[in-house]
Amino acid sequence: SADNSNVQSRLSRDSSKVEDRLSRDSSNVESRMSRDSSKVESRMSRDSSKVESRMSRDSSKVEQRLSRYNLKEFLRKLTTLVEHVDKILDAVIDSTIVQKLYRDFMWMETKPYYFAYITAEYTLYQRLRESEESAVEAGIFERSSELPAWFAEYKHILKDLYDIYIEEGEIICASYTIQELETLIPWRSDKMDKFRELKTVIGDWWKAELDKDPRLVELIGRANKEFAAAAQLDPTELMKIDLTWSECKEILQKLVIAKFEHAAGFECSQVLMDNLIYRYRNIDINFKKLSLVLHNLADIFDTQANFKQAMLSSTTSSDQRLMKENARRDILEPEYFRIEFINAPDPFRFLHGQKFIYRERAMKKADDMSAKLKSWFPDCEVSLSKQALRKSSVATSSTSSTSSSSTAASRMVIFVQKVNPVMTNMSVYENLDIQLQVMRYRTRNETNAFAFKEQINKAGNVRVSLSLTEAELPWMLRWSRVISDQLELEVRPIVSYLTNIQYKNLELQGYLESLQEDRAAVSMTEISMSIQGVILAAVNGGITELQNKFINKEYEEMFPEDKIYVDMLINEIKKQNIYLEGLLHIHGEENKAMESLQFEMQKEFSKRKPMVNKLSKEKVNKAFLVPILDTMTIEKAKETLNADVLTYLNPNIN
Repeated sequence: SADNSNVQSRLSRDSSKVEDRLSRDSSNVESRMSRDSSKVESRMSRDSSKVESRMSRDSSKVEQRLSRYNLKEFLRKLTTLVEHVDKILDAVIDSTIVQKLYRDFMWMETKPYYFAYITAEYTLYQRLRESEESAVEAGIFERSSELPAWFAEYKHILKDLYDIYIEEGEIICASYTIQELETLIPWRSDKMDKFRELKTVIGDWWKAELDKDPRLVELIGRANKEFAAAAQLDPTELMKIDLTWSECKEILQKLVIAKFEHAAGFECSQVLMDNLIYRYRNIDINFKKLSLVLHNLADIFDTQANFKQAMLSSTTSSDQRLMKENARRDILEPEYFRIEFINAPDPFRFLHGQKFIYRERAMKKADDMSAKLKSWFPDCEVSLSKQALRKSSVATSSTSSTSSSSTAASRMVIFVQKVNPVMTNMSVYENLDIQLQVMRYRTRNETNAFAFKEQINKAGNVRVSLSLTEAELPWMLRWSRVISDQLELEVRPIVSYLTNIQYKNLELQGYLESLQEDRAAVSMTEISMSIQGVILAAVNGGITELQNKFINKEYEEMFPEDKIYVDMLINEIKKQNIYLEGLLHIHGEENKAMESLQFEMQKEFSKRKPMVNKLSKEKVNKAFLVPILDTMTIEKAKETLNADVLTYLNPNIN
């Protein structure tokens, strides 16, 4: 108690002393600051004039020196390189981290992180190519007919992608990857001494093909017989063979043809052959090589023409036949999905906000795509509708605001929509009365424009949202990044109805052509499902509904600008009757098990036929036309999108 009173007394005295001293020091500081401030301002004023004078003199000296030593050009080149350093570094880090993740779990059947790894590898390849191209444009590298400056890095990445594709059974992607490697190699007669190991790699690839089909020796022998013999026996012997770069390029081209044929993707290799024909005719004129290319092209067409007979051969098992049929269907009738990554956490931040179009196998649904994405990203949430996506976004946002460490806050959401390919490459066939099998591949392939359609009101108006990708599908990835999705188009119901009938007619035309060639080409169950939905009025209202909605005087008076669509609609209905009549006849002969359905459809078709004939006395025009909504979407894109984006559209329409 005594000590406490002493302490308090001393604290009271010391406190008063401190306050007095602070008061005196404060006044001294203010006085000194006032004097020093005036001195500083005076000195700054004098120094400022000196600095400005010196900067003026030095600036002219710097300009003279930069000009004298051409340093301006050097700085410009250096800036070009620096612009790409961050992108390349990010891509290397992303690829390295995701590669480890993928390889750690690659033993699992679902192959987690497959999509992320392939995307990261390709992004690194793309960044390197972009930086080299920029360096060439800046004059850092010289553009020449030799190998790219970073060919070794490109080869390594493409080999990794090829090996993964072969393991996963992605033959089409593997083929396009070889084709990409082939395009990097120049047409040169000098030996490929610096990359001798590349011969062994190609030899291993060929050995795998020859083991499956020894007849391919003849194909590769057209490029180099010595290489063909060594690849058949021991790929290590290839190190002893002196190949030129041109011979290496031709050997890779033959491998591309073999791989595409293995996947029943005959049309894919025809583009490569067309490019070679042009080269040997116009650039590197060589009639001997031209004859070999034409011979290869003839083999491709011959194989395609005999594809059905080969499947029905007695030497082909039922399992092999089914596998070939499914492979061919996957080529001709792929499905497409638009996928968007939202709230992607580390190490997938490079996917955040990115959108892709995924080329899926035939007959796949949105649920199938969802299941695949969940296997690739085990911790993600997949949303198939905008309503579910909005709920997910709200939940994620509220969780993030309450707990930054919560796992839900960093949970990735993937939004999936089914989209349809837009026919951007069919103008060459328009107004031709041509068989569908000639152009069937292009109706769902070789395009980078994809449309999502949704009805927006009870009247039936439709909104179309267009997505453009950086590459045409198919190509070396099953997916391609969306580079533009800002375009939207609203159309009246007649355009939607007309487009649906045009697409349906293409389907019916394809069925009829296939069955006329081979009655076993399409199952009768599939034919039954297709034609009863058109013939039976209870399913879609039939001709009467179309007459009430569009084919009448009231509609023409209300929408005179739609007359062209009404005329096209009538022609498509009359064209449809031709296909239905042929299919109904074949169905009756081949599907005796469904006689009651056949009778019902024949009865309804007998009513439909005179109704259709009364719609117009004009002769049916069977010539092919690009579906009207595709045409309108393309035209709208050309009107509204900027030039940089339009360069991605198919050259045939741009």
